[in-house]
Amino acid sequence: MMQAGIFNIHTDRFSTRLGKYERILTHNGIKCIRLDIHDPDFWKHLENLDLFIYEGQKHTVATEIARSVLPVIDHNKHIKCIPGISTFWPCNDRIKSYYLLRQTGFPVPQTYIFWHKSRALEWVRNAPLPLVFKLKTGIGAQNSFVINCQKQAKLLINRMFGKGVCVSEISSSRDQAYKLYPERILDKASSEMRGIFSNMSEFIWEKQKNYVLFQEYISERKSEVRILVIGNRAFVLEAHSHDQYGSVRNNLNKGYQGTEELCMEMAFDICRKLKVRYITGIFIVDKENRPFITDLTFDIPSDTEVVKGYWDHEFRWHNGPFWPEYFCLEDLLVIHDMKHPDIS
Repeated sequence: MMQAGIFNIHTDRFSTRLGKYERILTHNGIKCIRLDIHDPDFWKHLENLDLFIYEGQKHTVATEIARSVLPVIDHNKHIKCIPGISTFWPCNDRIKSYYLLRQTGFPVPQTYIFWHKSRALEWVRNAPLPLVFKLKTGIGAQNSFVINCQKQAKLLINRMFGKGVCVSEISSSRDQAYKLYPERILDKASSEMRGIFSNMSEFIWEKQKNYVLFQEYISERKSEVRILVIGNRAFVLEAHSHDQYGSVRNNLNKGYQGTEELCMEMAFDICRKLKVRYITGIFIVDKENRPFITDLTFDIPSDTEVVKGYWDHEFRWHNGPFWPEYFCLEDLLVIHDMKHPDIS
């Protein structure tokens, strides 16, 4: 009988996503056991596993644990893993993702990464403004905002090569007044997030420092699309069309614009060339109908609960509802008649 181990980082709760994996597996007669890294028999439990499921790539403690255990479980014990080590390595790291995309020939906005303060300060004298400042963690608006002047850029360079920045949810869409004072933005966001997570004893404030990342800001854009690809399925999670009247969110459960097809096609191609099972990407199509990928993570977004359907690689619509986790299991375990729990 097939058996799956589900590893949960949290000491006081079981995550919604892991609960979905567990429900899908038990619905198909696959035994599940919950694993605890502090259990003295943790490694003994792995001996009878066919599948190891892990979550928490965006959590600092979880990332450190994954770096320690996933290579052993995936490469040495040859147990199928979600995520596998090849998927985990660049997950939630904009710098690694940029290097991968650039070397495989995908169109990325011009990106400037500096590992030395002097080189960054020398470059910023003639930097093409505006720019988008990004921490290496996050996707989309997370931990990023637009820089409009050289003074702002210099402040950020000095901060990143000084005391650094705590990993925070810095949104480009809020606190507009604070954008003029990057130091105050970062301090304010860090303070807010520290209060939210103050009762989470396992949460560690990871400092982001000793690098700086700026990206070209594409102001003339036709659309912006967030796409999750699992195998040969594309889930268009969010899409906005841009015109002289502003931004309009599209309903992609009934149809799509031509620009979304361009982005889906690129997303499928990224999965194939990087040889990964799933990705989530942020795509921008400019006024000349050229698609760019601005952010990439090798993860299912935490805010993706139920999807109403998906597009296949020939852009045919398949009606849901579905849990994306179901397709991860179906592809990895190669169970083509896997049953989906009733979630209607």
